[in-house]
Amino acid sequence: RIIAIDPPPSPLPRPRPPLSDRWTVTAQTGGGWLQIAGVWGSGMLIQPSLTRTFDRVELAVDYLGMDSSDRARPREGATVHRLGGELRYQAARARVAPDMTLDLVGAAGIGVEYITIEHSPALGRADVALGVVLRMLTDVDASDRRALYGMALGARVIAAPRSGGGTDLGFILAFGCAVGS
Repeated sequence: RIIAIDPPPSPLPRPRPPLSDRWTVTAQTGGGWLQIAGVWGSGMLIQPSLTRTFDRVELAVDYLGMDSSDRARPREGATVHRLGGELRYQAARARVAPDMTLDLVGAAGIGVEYITIEHSPALGRADVALGVVLRMLTDVDASDRRALYGMALGARVIAAPRSGGGTDLGFILAFGCAVGS
């Protein structure tokens, strides 16, 4: 006599967590305070970034463009261009709804700055950055496709070595909108 044994059921594909495995582009504007050769300056900035998210870990690249001026010499200024990369981790996540999340993200990264200063030679330098991002993101498409929209508020501290010794510091505060899929 033969006894038939049913094979074990095949595992169902694990559904991906909502809003994970995504690409987002964030356009931000804000303000910054930055030391250049030990002299503090401040100005407005733009900061577009591209982010790839894998559940809670993120990789991001961004460009920062800032017009900085020294209050002691208001007619002299500097233009700062920064290209950077960051590794981010979503330290806290709150699901408001299945298709909406609020995230608190910690970030650490490196960058390269190119600074043009009026009446002085241009300056190029590397930097390191630590930051935090508070972001709200929601899926605005009711179909199976995703269309993500949200807002982000980020703060970053930057440290760059001075050519004559010491360290220049900077603080960036930016706010903007994120779109993605």
